[in-house]
Amino acid sequence: MASQEQLSFDKASAWPSGLSMWTVFLCTCLLAAGAFLVVRYVHAPKIEHAVPYSVEVPPQLAGDYQWDVKGKRPKADSPEVIGSRIYPRCPADGRSLGPPIEPADPSDIDAAITAAASAQLRWAETTFAERRRVLQTLLRYILDHQEEIVAACCLDSGKTKIDACFGEILVTVEKLQWTIKHGQRALVPSRRPTNLLMSYKSNTVIYEPLGVVAACVSWNYPFHNFISPVISALFSGNAIVVKPSEQTCWSTSYFLKLIRGALHACNHSPMLVQNIICLPQSADYLTRHPGVSHITFIGSKDVAHKVCASAAKVLTPVTVELGGKDPVIVHDDSKTVAALQDVASILMRGVFQSGQ
Repeated sequence: MASQEQLSFDKASAWPSGLSMWTVFLCTCLLAAGAFLVVRYVHAPKIEHAVPYSVEVPPQLAGDYQWDVKGKRPKADSPEVIGSRIYPRCPADGRSLGPPIEPADPSDIDAAITAAASAQLRWAETTFAERRRVLQTLLRYILDHQEEIVAACCLDSGKTKIDACFGEILVTVEKLQWTIKHGQRALVPSRRPTNLLMSYKSNTVIYEPLGVVAACVSWNYPFHNFISPVISALFSGNAIVVKPSEQTCWSTSYFLKLIRGALHACNHSPMLVQNIICLPQSADYLTRHPGVSHITFIGSKDVAHKVCASAAKVLTPVTVELGGKDPVIVHDDSKTVAALQDVASILMRGVFQSGQ
């Protein structure tokens, strides 16, 4: 039994005299740390756990699909229709990938931006945990269905499977994993230093969603170039309108479905992501649209000039990723032949980055 001295209380502090305040403080800190660890490593992963879902895969990816191996263009309704429709083809052998695609016109672009803007209002209020859950769900689908995605990329762009595995799947998975792990840290409010004269003030940088952003992407990596800006846009609270190259627009219908499937599985609006398939002459309407807050462009320098000039009309900021700046000349001499291994390495990188 405890002695009377051990259970006596200090009248001034109302604490048991045999119990140190530092002991109580330490126990409180340990309990708080334990609660934090439970929430951080036990409860949070369950909230952000990937949700299984499925989407319809294009029949062309099935092993028993009957191909038009002759590669003949389907008969058009009239000569005018031929010039206004997009005929999806596999550039490796000319096979038809399906019926012609009707390109979007300005009214379709208006409708896509309006739908995205409406969905973005609620999405902007989501937490980082909710956004991570969408990316986790998308990541799980890509890992489970990478063969179908690779096949779609190969058919639409004519590339090899090994190129698609490295250039489409690997880099996309890496970006998803990085955003899931580090995205919140990059977007949380951060303090900035001030000087002596302004010492009575504090500087804080707060990142807010822009609204609806757009991405005009190139043909050489149809999956990665399509989904990469979507990842960043969604995690930062934005909606996005993607305009793929008309040369590889067939596969983007499948890619749009798998992205929207992840959003729907996590109880968010699929309208956050829009896919605009249009001809170059209609793209100008998108890049100068006042409903677009930012544009990402991947392509050539010549087209970048046109995109920037169009966006400047409404003062829309543009981020460009350009290529085609690294020509190589191989001379037929002994020195070049001796360095054949280096030349082959350069040529292989050029093939994998064709179009840039």
